[in-house]
Amino acid sequence: MLRLRSVSAGVLAVCSAGSVLSAQGFADPAALTAHAVAAMAAEDYGAAIHAADSAEALAPQVSAVQLVVGQAYLSHARDRPSLGAIGKVKKGRAAVERAIALDPDNLDARGTLLQFLLQAPGIVGGSRDGAHEQALEIERRDPERGLLARLAVATDAGEQREILGVYDDAIRLLGTPEDTSTMLAKAFLAAARKLKNKELRKALTARVYAATPNDAALTP
Repeated sequence: MLRLRSVSAGVLAVCSAGSVLSAQGFADPAALTAHAVAAMAAEDYGAAIHAADSAEALAPQVSAVQLVVGQAYLSHARDRPSLGAIGKVKKGRAAVERAIALDPDNLDARGTLLQFLLQAPGIVGGSRDGAHEQALEIERRDPERGLLARLAVATDAGEQREILGVYDDAIRLLGTPEDTSTMLAKAFLAAARKLKNKELRKALTARVYAATPNDAALTP
């Protein structure tokens, strides 16, 4: 049903604080959240939900906790798609939206919601327009991550004009310090190679290489 990316380094960093376990078990919400993250990595989504719910009971107003609650429920629904999973999808989405409400600058939460909106069927709340809105909100706060988010939305739709618009905006950053470790260039090259339109694929690939002529890591 859904394919969420692994929990981001940002979430892991937030949740690892105080995550040492005492002899009696989990010491605090951060430890419980870290356990939920580890359980998701091990694909034990039942354990992830249990730990995330326990963390939420102790710290319902912490954005990072709400994000992991949402990811745990959405991951469980993805792993076991069925009519019964719809309740978990709704609970997972609600938790991610709470994470954003608690901290509008939580870009990991916005990215998770964007993926959900792109991938979920309309019957459970999927919305390309909603995903595009999240991409713009991410771009307002972090231009590099925002371009990657907009690229995901544009390529999902396959609309040539929108794809060209994102590439136009990205070209200005390629080969500059704003393109951290040429992450943008690599992402835009990978996206271009997946396009079905051969001429568009060739044109966009050439534009990326032209914008980064001195980058040996991107030599065709």
